Amino acid sequence: MKRFQLRILGLASSLFSIGLFFLTCKQQTGPEDLQAKVGAQYRKYCSNCHGGDGSISINGAVKLKYSMLSADERYLVITHGRNTMTGFESILDSTERMLLANYTLKFNNPPGHAQ
Repeated sequence: MKRFQLRILGLASSLFSIGLFFLTCKQQTGPEDLQAKVGAQYRKYCSNCHGGDGSISINGAVKLKYSMLSADERYLVITHGRNTMTGFESILDSTERMLLANYTLKFNNPPGHAQ
């Protein structure tokens, strides 16, 4: 019986390895593709109120250029919304929201901060 269990375990392990191989072989997204995707999401969901470079404030939006929020704090705002801004929890998955939060950090130039 023990020998049978070891064979089944070995077979399951082999199948898992084969599945993992095929998953990793599918086309990977490079950093440039990912940046382009996040940039497109920013333009689609955020730029109307925050501007293309984070310097616009429409409908009470914060100028991202001057925001002092960390990436984690921005993630929460993107997830749940704030004031007139809608939350994006049902629109973007958690990874997309975190990538978007980090993307907006590139606009940072708080007052008194040299660029």
